Amino acid sequence: MERNEKVELRKCLGCGEKKPLSDFRLMKGRWRKHTCKKCIKSQYFATNKDKVYEYRKAREKRTKLEVIAHYGGKCACCGETIVEFLTMDHIYGGGRKHAKELKKTRFFMWVKRNNYPDSLQILCFNCNCGREINGGICPHKGGGNT
Repeated sequence: MERNEKVELRKCLGCGEKKPLSDFRLMKGRWRKHTCKKCIKSQYFATNKDKVYEYRKAREKRTKLEVIAHYGGKCACCGETIVEFLTMDHIYGGGRKHAKELKKTRFFMWVKRNNYPDSLQILCFNCNCGREINGGICPHKGGGNT
């Protein structure tokens, strides 16, 4: 865009702010809505919270299944295949630090968006916790304190 070019603004009927036309949905290729995209999104969420949460839950479950399938579909240590028992493990440690960096980002979505990093593997919760307790060695591999 050149400096002398004017940006056409429109007042949003939802929030009352003046915004560029690009912030308003184009309808049928001819006219734009009078409520900005941000207001439409927040209005939809306010009236359809349950629907949005159900959609997100289903998407997260699908993503988790995709990620688990990509990494072999079973615990890398004991071979457990029941999905509810499986979790991601940082092979070289640092999982807590990584979780803090991601904050509220869904981890399985992050894995998929980052092209399934080689530094991760699937472990069942028992093997994952066992590795943490035994200094990185799973009790199945002879590192248990019995």
